Amino acid sequence: MARYVKMRAVGQHPDQRRHRARAIDDSLPKIEELVVRSQGKIRADVVHKRIVAMGFTGGERTTRRTVAEAKAQFRAGRRRVYRPWAC
Repeated sequence: MARYVKMRAVGQHPDQRRHRARAIDDSLPKIEELVVRSQGKIRADVVHKRIVAMGFTGGERTTRRTVAEAKAQFRAGRRRVYRPWAC
């Protein structure tokens, strides 16, 4: 409880957490590039092979999660806007 009071006193929100560095953070730009270049079609195992060749030492499950997040962000940016007046 005292920890939350201290956080509020310094101006931090108690519900927000600090970003902890992950092993895959260094490979994020390459993963995002591969997803965009493939229009979201690239498979996670292919991405994992490529980033392992670049020096990534993490597991395939980490890569799968990160690729899924990158694909979701890619799809979210490409959604059509509903325009009822355009019919």
